[in-house]
Parts: sequence; structure tokens; C-alpha cells
Amino acid sequence: MTGTASGRHPSMDALAPGRPVILAGDALSRGRGQSIAEADQEAAVFRAVMGRIEAAGDAVSRAAGFLSAQWEFTAKRAPGQRAQVEGIAGGYGIAVRDLFAYLHLGLIEDAEGKILGEEDGCSAVACRAADAGPVLAKNRDYRGEHRALQRVFLESDPAWGGRQILSVGSLGSPGAFSSGMNSDGLALADTRIGWRRPGVGWLRYLLMNEILIRAATVAEALAFIESQPHAGGGSLVLMDAAGHAATIELGAGRVHMMQASAAGIGHTNHFLDADLWAGQTRWPDDPKASNSRRRLALIDNWIEDGKSERPALEDVAALLASHDVGSRPALCRHGGGGGAETISTSVFACASRMLYFCPGNPCTDDWRLYAF
Repeated sequence: MTGTASGRHPSMDALAPGRPVILAGDALSRGRGQSIAEADQEAAVFRAVMGRIEAAGDAVSRAAGFLSAQWEFTAKRAPGQRAQVEGIAGGYGIAVRDLFAYLHLGLIEDAEGKILGEEDGCSAVACRAADAGPVLAKNRDYRGEHRALQRVFLESDPAWGGRQILSVGSLGSPGAFSSGMNSDGLALADTRIGWRRPGVGWLRYLLMNEILIRAATVAEALAFIESQPHAGGGSLVLMDAAGHAATIELGAGRVHMMQASAAGIGHTNHFLDADLWAGQTRWPDDPKASNSRRRLALIDNWIEDGKSERPALEDVAALLASHDVGSRPALCRHGGGGGAETISTSVFACASRMLYFCPGNPCTDDWRLYAF
């Protein structure tokens, strides 16, 4: 198994308990709850959102028609998700249409041909651990300013019939902005894949939250995803408490689903489906996209090596904490500078409904344990 830079596996024993931000009530209340729970972060959230809007320049204005159509779609198909966005915006004093545009900026910039200098955008793997059963793990590679805004949320709503959601996201964005698991043991995580052809449909970040509200199993989640229109871009990796896992790639007008082998499945930041290649921001033979392909090859090889002996939970954490060796890329992305860097690692244990979480580079061993 791959180790960390120091050769040590991250220790997952006797972890300190984490304290999630607790959000309860209907969607509007849960949205407003973010600012109520951490009032001292209001100015930082406002700057983060509006700074991105201002940096986008006229792109938001040029996307006005698309955003208007998305706003109406969300009102019809996802009223609860729109209400949560309204609550977040109201709590932080942000115009709701500005926050809505902020959540779509990745798609808007992709459609305008603004390609990131680095294609790092998360690595995710689902597998069965010898000591923890089905797990879903993710390195969150994102802009560095989100370190200060990153939180673990624990959400509940009387309308969910007792279901709860434990998610990793950022203040100023809907709960499962990166990954999450519900109290049925269904976990999901996204990876960014640039998409040049957005359509009117589910924005991935809102879709993730809706899945965790609606579904208890991977089969239920896939059925819902395949029945819906999507804005496109990115992938989802899913695992449930029974050990069923899959990935699904999101285009506009097309989704591509892959069932996991018994050993597991992973995804990084490029489409595997040839029919979706034409819409992604980087072609498969683009040298700047090679990092994503090589990280996925590392995950695939690690899964293959684990077939004869299931990895321990610490082995899964060590994979996410692995560092580059020579020309061989690994998964812990240190020092991203102005681009993406690993700002956290999440390992969801679906059978025990536990979240093992490192709020920084996973090689630091600063792991915490969250539960419902």
C-alpha cells in the first residue's frame, strides 16, 4: 500500500471527536442557520462569494439567460434546494441571485473557455475496508481560501422522517458542497470535470444534497439521477451500507454510469465515457490533463492490489495521504498556491455511519471522528 511522505500511515485510532455545525429545521431555516451558528464568519463568507463574482467580470452578465432558466428550473424541480440557497443568502446579507450565480461560476467559466491552469479537482475512491466495511474516501482539492470556511455539517429536517445528513462543505454554500453521508449509510462525493456545454438542469452541488435527502441506497440514487435533466459537469462516486458502489459522470443530456467491481472504484477529473469527451474542457490527450489520468491510474492499481487482501482503514487514509515520488503523481496535493490544493480528506464508513475527517493535508495525521 502507498504510504505518506514520511512512510507512516495516518493513525485512525482513538481520534478526538469532531464538533459539526448543527443545522435543523426546514430548508430556509437550515440555510439561515449557517450564519447564526458562526456569526463571526459573516464578513469572510461575504468577501469569498462577492470576490469570486467580481473576479468573474462580465461572464455572469453574459450568462444571465442561462442563470434565469436555472433559477426557474430549481424553483420547479428543487424548491427545497432553492429555499436553502435563499436562507444562506439572507443570513450572510448576499443578494440571492448573486449567491445562485456564485454556485454556477464553474459552469459559466467553463462555457466561456476559461480553463484552470491546473486540473486538480479532487480524487475519490470507494472500496471495502477489512476493519470498517464499505467506505467512500475523498481528497477535496479546492481553492485555498476555503480552508477557513470549510465545515462539517449535521443536518436534520422534520420532513425527512428521521433521516439526518453529515456533510463536508463550506460556509456560504449548501451542506454537501463536497461530500456527504446520510443516516441510512449512503455516501457520495463529487469530482470536478470541466464542462463547456451547460444545459438547464440539476446543478451538481444541489443534486448531491437532494440525493442524500431522497435516497437510502446507490440503486435509489442512480434511479433518481438518471430520471432527471442535468446542467452537466463533474462526476459522483457513491457507496452504500450494503457495499454497493458506482460512479456517474454528468453531461447535459447524457449521464454515464459505471458499477464498481467487488474491490471498488475511483474517479478523478476527466470523463471516461467517449460520448462526453467532446464537451469537457480538456481533451483526453491534453498534456495538462495528464495529472488526472495518472492519479486515476494510481487509484485503479491500488484497488487491483487490494483484491486479495482488503485494505485496512489506515491503508485507505494512507492512499489519500500519499505524495508524489519522482514523476509518479500521488493524491495529497500540497502547496497549490493560487490553484487547487488538498484542503481536507473525508473517509465515510457507511456501515458504522462514521466520518473520519482531516481538515487539512491528510498527511498531517490531524484526523477527527464525526458521528450522527
